[in-house]
Amino acid sequence: MRKPALHRLFSIFCLLALATWACSLTASGTSSNPNSTSESRGTGSFDLSDAGMGLDTLDAYHATLKTSFTGTVSGVEISWNKIYTLSVSNARQARLLSISDNDTSSDTSLNGLTIGQMDGLVYTRLEAADPCSAEFLTTDNSPEVIELAQMLPTVSGAEVVSANETLVDMAVTHYRFDERAVDMAGLGVAQGEMWVANDGGFVVKYSLQIQSNQGIYDSDQTGTMTWDYQLDGMEQPFDIALPQDCPAGMSDVPIPNEAGNVKKVPGYLSYTTDQSVAESADYYQKNLPTAGFQLEGTPLINDNESYLEYVNSSRILTILIKPGTQTSVHLMMEFGSSRAVAIPNATLEPTAAAAGDLIRRISNALMLVLGDNTNPSVFPSYHLELTGTIPAFDFSSGSILLNSEQISADVQGTNIHLVETNTPQGGLPSITEGYLIDETNYLVTDGIAQEDIFGIQMVWLSWPLDVMAPLGMAGMGPEAQGSEVIAGRPADKYAIDTAKADPASLEMFKGMMPMNPEISEAHGTIWLDHETSAMLKLVIDYTGAFKDASGNAVGSAPGHIEITVSQIGQVTVSLH
Repeated sequence: MRKPALHRLFSIFCLLALATWACSLTASGTSSNPNSTSESRGTGSFDLSDAGMGLDTLDAYHATLKTSFTGTVSGVEISWNKIYTLSVSNARQARLLSISDNDTSSDTSLNGLTIGQMDGLVYTRLEAADPCSAEFLTTDNSPEVIELAQMLPTVSGAEVVSANETLVDMAVTHYRFDERAVDMAGLGVAQGEMWVANDGGFVVKYSLQIQSNQGIYDSDQTGTMTWDYQLDGMEQPFDIALPQDCPAGMSDVPIPNEAGNVKKVPGYLSYTTDQSVAESADYYQKNLPTAGFQLEGTPLINDNESYLEYVNSSRILTILIKPGTQTSVHLMMEFGSSRAVAIPNATLEPTAAAAGDLIRRISNALMLVLGDNTNPSVFPSYHLELTGTIPAFDFSSGSILLNSEQISADVQGTNIHLVETNTPQGGLPSITEGYLIDETNYLVTDGIAQEDIFGIQMVWLSWPLDVMAPLGMAGMGPEAQGSEVIAGRPADKYAIDTAKADPASLEMFKGMMPMNPEISEAHGTIWLDHETSAMLKLVIDYTGAFKDASGNAVGSAPGHIEITVSQIGQVTVSLH
């Protein structure tokens, strides 16, 4: 993450901790004007001393404040506008502030700032160029997020225009006021209006423009300043779109009381359980609807593994359940409009300062090829080949087996033709062929494609799990190796090796999910498409350390995986 300048951090501190405009030259205060010789007052009887009053009675709302200034500050011509957006929901523990502006000065600009909490996570992004930071909410890190209504100038003596108007489906009283009501009498001209809820007493809308050549709440700040405030979404279903690289919180997702070995990072949770695969799937089918989640599509449930997908507002929850000595359950939450992690632009020769971006680029390379429900593959069509030796532990015999795996797939959009050949050590090959066409599964038996409930979908969803752990760990130690042409496309070549990775980062990666085997080392080479950052080729070797049902180490075994992506944009998939 690029570190902001100290003056920028100070501006943010002033805005969020002190909740006042007075911490910057272009900020407008709400206290008495220093140029005023006596307190002024409008001709009406209504006073607004605390514009945030009454908002604590609402369970949810969105507030937007637009401010602008055109004029001079200390004799220097300045023009800016800012948009503040605050979203609040008690049910989701949400209080999120975001800011956009076109401030001409980087010293005072807050463009892209996002800060707050939601669904058990605390979010921070200091500016648009920075990644989104998320951590679990605790009593020690709960952020102080200002109420936008408290940034409005106070009003003394507003006149009633109408006591019976309707705004955003609420009965409101409409008020009007001028410069006398905002402590600008004799210093400038002001036109203001506001609409206050008859039930609750909170401000629903507020509009004010002040023009002055003698100073707008600061003698050095002359010109025109505006405030436009709007409240909506009161008591309606709450939803909010966060920046694209923010993980989604999971505080409202249930887990069974008997869950063990619980691992979690923002956007991801895993645990082990003595429940069977089917029992674990049934647990979520019974409990997620009461938590506000709706099942998306048809779940894939069998004795080998299960895959379920649920939706809650803009969040998508994916559940993968796999058998073993204990059943392992993996839950991943993301916002439906974006990936959980941003994809940096491709760089032929990344610098040391860009190491973090390169690691993220490598970790996302495979998913850019495969795509998901909300982010399709970056390629319109392609052919994928995987060959490998995958070590696995046979709990019945207590031995480690080296199984051979081969996958050949043609992919066009969401349509897939796949052939998998799995050969267990000492056994005969098992071949599975099928299609996924327009969300319908087909299995090929005796050369004939027939509709099937599961088809190849489970194979297509599960094989990347064998790749992600060794690739994710080796990818933490990247080293540029120049460029080559792969599948007719310019590609950036990188050596990847756990031996060159940060040890603390590797341990953190291992702690994210239970793995058997645990990858003790991995190294190889990856080629990334220069235009899209998607993976074109991977050759990786790794060592997996296995444990038995009691958690005792039983030995290690080597693994090897090769993947190639070719015929990009040249593949057509249809039933034969």
